[in-house]
Amino acid sequence: MGILQRARSWIVDKLQRASTWFHKETHKERLEELQAKNFTNAKHREKRTELDPIIHALVQRVANSITARSPIFLDEAGNELEDLKEQWEKNYYNDLLNDVIQATRTHGFMVLEPNVSDLGEDRNWLVHDETDIMMTVFRKFKIEKYVVLPLVEGGQKVAVHEVVSQYDLFPKDVIHFFIGKFKLNRCGVAAIKPVWDNCVRYSEILGAMSRYDSRIGNGMMVVSVDKKTQKGEIKTLRANIAKTNTKNFLVIPNSIDNTPAQIKWEHSTGMIDWTNDLGELMKSICGATGFNVRWFKGDPKGAQSAAKEDKIANYQTLDSIFQEYVPFIRMLLLTQEGGEELNELVAEIKWDSEGVLDEDDAEGINDSNENEEKLEDELPETSKDQNT
Repeated sequence: MGILQRARSWIVDKLQRASTWFHKETHKERLEELQAKNFTNAKHREKRTELDPIIHALVQRVANSITARSPIFLDEAGNELEDLKEQWEKNYYNDLLNDVIQATRTHGFMVLEPNVSDLGEDRNWLVHDETDIMMTVFRKFKIEKYVVLPLVEGGQKVAVHEVVSQYDLFPKDVIHFFIGKFKLNRCGVAAIKPVWDNCVRYSEILGAMSRYDSRIGNGMMVVSVDKKTQKGEIKTLRANIAKTNTKNFLVIPNSIDNTPAQIKWEHSTGMIDWTNDLGELMKSICGATGFNVRWFKGDPKGAQSAAKEDKIANYQTLDSIFQEYVPFIRMLLLTQEGGEELNELVAEIKWDSEGVLDEDDAEGINDSNENEEKLEDELPETSKDQNT
């Protein structure tokens, strides 16, 4: 019995060391520890936007880039409406738009509750999404009310003395906005949904790289234990090994009487091509999002040739994303005093890209637009020639 206890103690010690080695304080290991991989789980989506570098770039970095400066409001004559811009900034609506972009790109939709007190001097609104909307009640195809429960998250240095009770919000008092395809549930389609699996896989590979051991490779762990070991102990052993994120392993009772458990790595000679795997995933992510590699990984060392073209391409993607939120901006303007007249006065709403593009890049955009206009003008003539 003493030998079995010592063997068990030895195994527990090894597993504890493996667990400590695995759970390092890095975001990749943290994501693996949280197992934030299920897209249908709103909390998993939130964790990914905070910790996953790819999804963070698609949500928070996009929102920050678009809302770095106030939108440009133009009248029918093309003159900028400075008074409206000042009012926009006075109400901290850039921060509001940032919240809306992050919520919709993460969850597909959001519900804006205005005129909320006790939030601070710089905001009087709450942007609700799937994390705190407990239920959306429909009557046929029309939303009747929302049941919400926004909570203050407790923590080591946060004490919550009074918990908020759930309450109802009604469509007439809020702005409901979604992006993507229309669905009867008005939930839209989150921008991160098409690339979710690839982003999860990308972070898994990065985590595997940080934990890679050339002596282990990509083989299978085989643990041989005394055949007299009780089933309950074997079950516990399997559970403890699984906690170390070792996915491929077997626990085999064997004829090793009165000896400690033996651990071997079988078929571990094959090497892993990290670069190829990550490259293929990044191609798919770039193709689905419209951003190029520079947006996610920065400029490669010494690479200058295509930097301008990539910056222009990313600008065009950001501009198209901004256009998705122009309807929300107009909804927000309607809530202001004289909102209908204000909306009629605003003929066009443009994204202010200063800081994203310099003058040379802006000239490149203008040249590209002029070439497209020329092609459009020439197209009918070409068609006529073909017809004749």
